[in-house]
Amino acid sequence: MIVKEFLSIYRSDGIVQHISEQIQQAKAGQSFHIKGLCGALDTVLMAACLPEKSPYLIICEEKEEAQYIFNDLQSLVGDAAVILFPMSHKKPY
Repeated sequence: MIVKEFLSIYRSDGIVQHISEQIQQAKAGQSFHIKGLCGALDTVLMAACLPEKSPYLIICEEKEEAQYIFNDLQSLVGDAAVILFPMSHKKPY
């Protein structure tokens, strides 16, 4: 199964559709927290719910976690659609 077919099947799930609707109806600046996801399911959910042409910012606590999400999203939506902004090595005064 290719990635686009996989995401299409995933998007047709009722729970994923409900989450996607909540994101689309959200007010500007509203954040979302979804608990209980394991493995790369969080990244698959992001790829399935977020519109292709809209920019989104995903913030991670650790650089390693950001790298995993970055790699997973590249595999799901393509290299050109994902950018990683690593933390600067410079410390404040």
